[in-house]
Amino acid sequence: MYEQIVRIPYYGIYEILTGKLEVYSLNAGFYQKLAPNERGHYPILPLGIELGLWQGSYQNQTLLWLRWWDDEGNLLLIGDERAELESLRAERERERAESERQRADSAQQARKDAIPRLLAMGLNAEQVAEALSLTVEEVRESS
Repeated sequence: MYEQIVRIPYYGIYEILTGKLEVYSLNAGFYQKLAPNERGHYPILPLGIELGLWQGSYQNQTLLWLRWWDDEGNLLLIGDERAELESLRAERERERAESERQRADSAQQARKDAIPRLLAMGLNAEQVAEALSLTVEEVRESS
């Protein structure tokens, strides 16, 4: 029926109980069983992806699952995995931004702490501002 009527380019048969996967490709009107690549995946060349088995937890069940990989062997993430990854990236970015803000605040405070010492050395407000990359107003406010 698949060869004569449906004629889909690829199809797979996955036996859950045995963990066996077979993938077939339509060639010259007949299906031929594909051999897995070195990663144990079945390349679907026109799409640039591979089909294979993945051991892991999904929907609270740890099983061998059918999963897709790109043609370089990188697992293609499902929606929940992509959302979790994006959440982790956003959290890292927030932490980086907070760390940067704290570092900038600390550097600004260190410059302001240096103002009295430089003024005591005889530098004027303009010289101190230039040396510390501050405005003259900031120097005058801190002195």
